[in-house]
Amino acid sequence: MTEANSPKRSYFVPVLLLLLVVSLTGNVILYTRTIVHTQDERAERGEAIMNAGYQTKQHIADVLHTIELLTNSADIASRLEAKSRLADAFDDRPEVEYFFAEAEASGDKPLQDGARSPKDFLAGVELGLEQAGNHEGELTRGERDYLTMLGGVYAKLQETASDLIYDGEVPKRDEALTAQADKRWIEIAAALIAIMNEPERLELEP
Repeated sequence: MTEANSPKRSYFVPVLLLLLVVSLTGNVILYTRTIVHTQDERAERGEAIMNAGYQTKQHIADVLHTIELLTNSADIASRLEAKSRLADAFDDRPEVEYFFAEAEASGDKPLQDGARSPKDFLAGVELGLEQAGNHEGELTRGERDYLTMLGGVYAKLQETASDLIYDGEVPKRDEALTAQADKRWIEIAAALIAIMNEPERLELEP
């Protein structure tokens, strides 16, 4: 058989296989990048949730301490000193509200069965404590009753929030990844909201 009569080699199949390999490799790379990006987003969100949970615990502890200082105050000077701590306690308010918003978004059902949202609760408490004791002399009977009521509410909040294991340290990646999937923190958030709805009124009556 002469060279002129020899069958021509077909490059169709090798080229097709090469294109298929390139396509599959590209898909694997794209899929891997998507997984990594998704995990990065989950880790960032988990870290934000853990930080917000820690700030929520700190807020509760700081407000409870302020209530105790106000209750034990004998004059307006000591109450003004206590209220300087109150401002610091409510600096964490955006993080606290974020914690409950994330719990609401991550839960299987609405968390807010009551009429009072965490945002409304925080606003009411801040206003009431700002108004309490703004006068010379000792606290009035109404102010003491108000602080006793609010102290009881925050003591319950502190006991419930103690189940949040967040300590304020930067979490490891695997901890941040599993934070959102762990439904325990959502149950704790729901329990905290229920406590926030226990008082009939948050306003300080004159």
